[in-house]
Amino acid sequence: MFGVTGYAIVEGDLTRLTNGVDRNCDICGIENKRLHGIANSGKDLSDSSFLFTQKVKVEPSIDHGFRFPADYEVDSDIEPLLDKSSSKIRLRECRTQCPPTYKVVLNRCVRNYKGKYNQSGSVILPMTSRFIKFEDVTDAVEDASNFFQEVGSDLVNSWQDLLWMCLISLGVAVLVTVLLRLFAAIIIWVLVFVVGLTALGSSIGLWAFWLTKRKDQGTWTDTQMTYLMTAAIIVSIISVILVLVLLFMRKRIALVIRLFNEAGKAVHAMPLIILQPLVTFLALGIALGSWLVIAILIESSGSPTMEGTSNGGITAECQFKKDSFTLFSRWWNLFMITWMTQFVLGCQHLIVAGAVSIWFFTR
Repeated sequence: MFGVTGYAIVEGDLTRLTNGVDRNCDICGIENKRLHGIANSGKDLSDSSFLFTQKVKVEPSIDHGFRFPADYEVDSDIEPLLDKSSSKIRLRECRTQCPPTYKVVLNRCVRNYKGKYNQSGSVILPMTSRFIKFEDVTDAVEDASNFFQEVGSDLVNSWQDLLWMCLISLGVAVLVTVLLRLFAAIIIWVLVFVVGLTALGSSIGLWAFWLTKRKDQGTWTDTQMTYLMTAAIIVSIISVILVLVLLFMRKRIALVIRLFNEAGKAVHAMPLIILQPLVTFLALGIALGSWLVIAILIESSGSPTMEGTSNGGITAECQFKKDSFTLFSRWWNLFMITWMTQFVLGCQHLIVAGAVSIWFFTR
């Protein structure tokens, strides 16, 4: 666990995901160091905080230039960057500001898809060669840009309501423990009778409904009457089994009442034990937060490598390539969060059981 964590901290870099990287693996918005094997890396991009990405499929023209799709408009400040030896152009660069037709989403320049339609009513996407419906693109972009803002706004606006709900829940928990200590027998026997009467009432009600529909000729088909009778039979069998179990287990119910009385005494003697689930919740939050940070660091790690060539149709660009240990770290991190979750829950059971045992045998 510590090895994977240390590797993720050393090799990973959160700014690669938060700020984005250009085609030379330089991180936007910071001063970069030269990367081994990447010729054009090491630029100072402190003033260029926005990642601009664009991929366009073009066709060679007679004059050895390029002809773009008829309904696609190329920005004037992008055209000088095009690699004239490739039929697919991928632009990934850091800019001081996004073009006028773009807006900023998580430090990325995302095009505002307005007025860019073809004859079929689809919008032309610069990052793909396929046609995508305008409303789908708009919904995806708006959801991505507004989600975190809405969550933060809701928390700020409703933190008082959330606090009151937590306090009310704590009060209800205390009230239930008091009721179980004072009226455990009454509460349990009332629940037993309610469950038994509900089971019998359900079966009787279904049979009465079946008899009523049977007298009304023509309102229901034979198939529907068969289904209704089958449901009545199944519910009746379950009800009879449940009532028999309650009758034969009535002595055990008395033991349950005694256990609830002892539990009420234990909580009364150790009231802080009610807060144990809160401690467990905080521990689970820390574990999940650590797992998420390590997972992000693992995904942001990798060795900078130039991928693709001009002869292959896509101009070469830098990618952070993950080795075998990084791929193994993904699964190991997933295993560790599963193990840590069960460990925290086990600690809760051990603490509660130990506290109750000490109280019971030393009172």
